[in-house]
Amino acid sequence: MLKCEGFKMFKGKMLVDFQNGATPFPVEGTWLHKPQDEYWYLAPTAGYPWGSSFEEKFVTILEDVS
Repeated sequence: MLKCEGFKMFKGKMLVDFQNGATPFPVEGTWLHKPQDEYWYLAPTAGYPWGSSFEEKFVTILEDVS
């Protein structure tokens, strides 16, 4: 896990689980965590060509390859 100026960043896979009965799913890419927002931001990648963001309470790190 890389850290810079209070932000965590890594390249790898997160498990997204919205805890609403939907099946959890993995998302792979480059991630940036902004603690003031309580979100993980996903850089553009296959499946998310414009990037995306997920509340930190809905994601779990599965693999960090950075």
